[in-house]
Amino acid sequence: MKGVQAMLGHASATVTLDRYSHLWPDELDAVAQRIDAAARAATENLADQMRTNSGPAVTSIAVARR
Repeated sequence: MKGVQAMLGHASATVTLDRYSHLWPDELDAVAQRIDAAARAATENLADQMRTNSGPAVTSIAVARR
């Protein structure tokens, strides 16, 4: 829920829940699990991309910042 809060720009997760929980009155846990799974998958995908692309280009960026 904190991720959704941040994406929507709400001041707190309470605002997000108050605003949108009526959409899924019986499925809030399932929605939270799906959001969590999607966030985990995106993070894993990004990590895979970073490992795949960590060749000379990443090294040259690190050297250029020194």
